[in-house]
Amino acid sequence: KEIRRIHLESKARYGAPKIHKTLLNRGFFLSLKRVQRLMKKAGIRSIIKKKYRPYPSKEKVVQLDNLLKRDFSTCTINEKWVADITYIPTVRDGWCYLASVLDLHSKK
Repeated sequence: KEIRRIHLESKARYGAPKIHKTLLNRGFFLSLKRVQRLMKKAGIRSIIKKKYRPYPSKEKVVQLDNLLKRDFSTCTINEKWVADITYIPTVRDGWCYLASVLDLHSKK
């Protein structure tokens, strides 16, 4: 009953090691293996979120020509623009993408 109570209090996130530690703190003395066995018998499992593992793309990468050739000097606005994209891991929304575009003359 106590294992079920701890599991529900943790919103089904705790596995056997955390439940075992919580039980020890509450004054119940039993082994981790016993907690695992009782959880298996009761059909209690923790929620596991699969980690993101990037896989290589099967598509060929197209090499584009370097139009600027490292010449970042400009005379007027809207002459040369540069861009970049980055990935930001967030807790609530997963991966977020940040794209930025910059005018080399005005830096805006």
